Amino acid sequence: MAWTKVKRLAVATFASLAFAAGGLATAAPASADGPGTCYAGDGCLWFQAGYNGASYDLGNDWSDLAGLHFGCSGGGNCPGNGVPVKNNALSAANYNNGNTLCIFYNSEWVGSWDWMAVYGQPGWYKVLSSTSDNDASNLFDVATDSTCP
Repeated sequence: MAWTKVKRLAVATFASLAFAAGGLATAAPASADGPGTCYAGDGCLWFQAGYNGASYDLGNDWSDLAGLHFGCSGGGNCPGNGVPVKNNALSAANYNNGNTLCIFYNSEWVGSWDWMAVYGQPGWYKVLSSTSDNDASNLFDVATDSTCP
């Protein structure tokens, strides 16, 4: 009788650990800053106009885009691969359905800006005009109008 209880406890413990480990191994990040792939819930900058070439996923606010580099989806080779993000983006999109996205001309969120609406609304993607090739910082905001803080 005691041996059956031990076996049940061992099986239950193993199943719980296997489930937890499997859940941890397959969980996807909510947002992931990085080159090459743009994720739902994040913003994205592209090296070329028209959302082409290398890209960079913006999952967070960056007061200075220095040190970030464009990458190609799947690790391949495309225009802009390895080029610094700061002052080199020509188009952007906001895949965040809860916050607008502002791309600023200068670091520390100052200067002129390009604004993108929440995902799916008019203006959620654009060829950058105010910050084309002069992008220096980004900020997600809850504002619903076309102003940036």
